[in-house]
Amino acid sequence: MKDFKKILRRYVVPVKLGDEEPQETQFQAKQLKIDLQRLRKSKDWAFFICTTMVVLAFFVSIGVVIALFRKPEQIAIIFSATGLTTAGLISVMRGIWKEKVAIELTIALLGNMRPESFESLLPVIMKKF
Repeated sequence: MKDFKKILRRYVVPVKLGDEEPQETQFQAKQLKIDLQRLRKSKDWAFFICTTMVVLAFFVSIGVVIALFRKPEQIAIIFSATGLTTAGLISVMRGIWKEKVAIELTIALLGNMRPESFESLLPVIMKKF
């Protein structure tokens, strides 16, 4: 979520308190959409790589069982390591998936709302995700 929030922070208009005159800045909806699409594509690749690693760990586990069929204590030791690796990868995949959903929902909102309305919604999106 760090990358997602980092991109959104660049487009949030800071609130000025006091006597200072607010500066009018043009909200760059097209550039935000481009940045979010790039981030979504990189998260797609990261998710694909994690999925590939989980499948690879599964096939390695099958190979270990076949190779060490007569040594169950060694299989247990190896499975404890591969099980932790797989659990870690699945945890990472969950985080990537959560960020991908937030990115895709933001892109959908950006495409279906007026830029002025979306600009006022940005702080809420940042707080929620």
